[in-house]
Amino acid sequence: MKSTLLLLLFFLAFSFSSNAQYSAKYSDLIKRIETSTDSVKLEGYFKNGKTKASGYQIQYQYDGKDYAFITGKYYSYFKNGNRNETDFDSFGNFLLTRNFDSKGNILYESKTLCISTSATSIKEFLDHSDHLSYIRMCKYYRHSKELNNYYLFKEGKIANGKKTGTWSYYYPNGKLKKEKKYDEQQNICDHTS
Repeated sequence: MKSTLLLLLFFLAFSFSSNAQYSAKYSDLIKRIETSTDSVKLEGYFKNGKTKASGYQIQYQYDGKDYAFITGKYYSYFKNGNRNETDFDSFGNFLLTRNFDSKGNILYESKTLCISTSATSIKEFLDHSDHLSYIRMCKYYRHSKELNNYYLFKEGKIANGKKTGTWSYYYPNGKLKKEKKYDEQQNICDHTS
């Protein structure tokens, strides 16, 4: 239990020191949530015994109810050899996720730039995720047969699931191919902490 708590403290420190920005409202709410009660190691396996998923889950109690969220590094493995690596904050929000092929080449990356909330209470914050807003920078990679390597194919921001701002598309040699503009979504983190 002691090693689990030490690991949990590491995850908490990692989660709050990440590059993701939290809105002032989000930061205020999470500061009022008492320290977690426990953490549990999560592991799943394929029928052949190989790891399917691994990571940790953090548990909280509030107003007589238990809450659990994936936290820290979480790994998912697929039968085709691909894998995902995701970094979660202490409330199950992903801060960084990457998808790799079976040879370790990166296929996709999404980094959370900002998370905000419209929740008005800790209970609302913990009960569901409908109150969350986010902005993420996404990068997609493709393989070039001519160059025999992977290259950044396109990149841009997503706000609450919709493309926003300017998305850039590239040739295999790295030169800009084109840019496409999307409606600018409201900046949800004007007042970050």
